[in-house]
Amino acid sequence: MANQGMMWADDEVTWHMGRLLEHVHQVRMANGTSTKPIVMLPVILLHGWIHASAAPMKKWLMDHYVEGATVVGVANIQAHWIPIIAFPGEVLHVHTFDNQNADHSLLEPIVDTIAKVVQAKDISSNRSTSLFRITEGCGTMADYGHCLSGTCPVAKDAACYA
Repeated sequence: MANQGMMWADDEVTWHMGRLLEHVHQVRMANGTSTKPIVMLPVILLHGWIHASAAPMKKWLMDHYVEGATVVGVANIQAHWIPIIAFPGEVLHVHTFDNQNADHSLLEPIVDTIAKVVQAKDISSNRSTSLFRITEGCGTMADYGHCLSGTCPVAKDAACYA
């Protein structure tokens, strides 16, 4: 593990996402905020959908999606993990937390597939940089948790829809 440093494999990202979603559920229950379900896209499948074909994703999502659920995932693009949150509605609000210069074009088929499954008429995308100064690890995971739990440390405007 010492040789690995801050590099995370897909199983570690999945584990951390699971813990984060458990925490979000506890915060939401304690605060009496949103009880909307959250559907997590499996990290290893998302990788295949991004780098091979998003076509199988539609069936998977149709089998696992619950109406009104927030769809979350963490995509690995160019050896970089990118958290994704998609809030459904007439407009699918998609948030990513990443460097503004990173290429997100590989996410477009993924977002389009989510929009089709949730029957959104339009897509609104927002790429945010981290609100936290973290010198080790991924500050965006902290943003991700705040956005999902409805505890964004900024004004409750278009930043979070949880």
